Amino acid sequence: MRASEQKRKPLEKAGEKLMTGKLEHLFTYGTLKPGFANYHWIEPHVHATKPGWIRGVLVALRSFPALVEGDGIVKGVLLEIDAQGLQIADRIEGYSPNRQRNFYVRELVCFVGDDSTKSPAWTYYFARPDLIEGEPRLQCAEISGESFYAWPD
Repeated sequence: MRASEQKRKPLEKAGEKLMTGKLEHLFTYGTLKPGFANYHWIEPHVHATKPGWIRGVLVALRSFPALVEGDGIVKGVLLEIDAQGLQIADRIEGYSPNRQRNFYVRELVCFVGDDSTKSPAWTYYFARPDLIEGEPRLQCAEISGESFYAWPD
């Protein structure tokens, strides 16, 4: 049988993860978190997850949250993700580094795990926070004067 007649093997078998080079850290706080609406698109590219938080404020935009700068604590999940998965997440979030107008912008933040370890991670900030100033905040608790924000489970 010639090579062109052989059936091609899939790049990924069910349950296995794709490995396409260096892994990145991506902090997720909404629809990209495990178990939420858009996670299935990136799941094959996720190699590990870790709960934790970053500094900021979550704003409710109907069916999804928006992260803006602030002094609160935003709860979420750190994903260890490959480059292809990060590109998929960029498309979902309406972000392109070569485009002037984005829905979200991807920036580096300091992630703090629930085990208190710190690491740099990418996350998505809402690109136009001035447009959502009056929208409701997703504050879930206040402890010792510290505001906590989370997308409802």
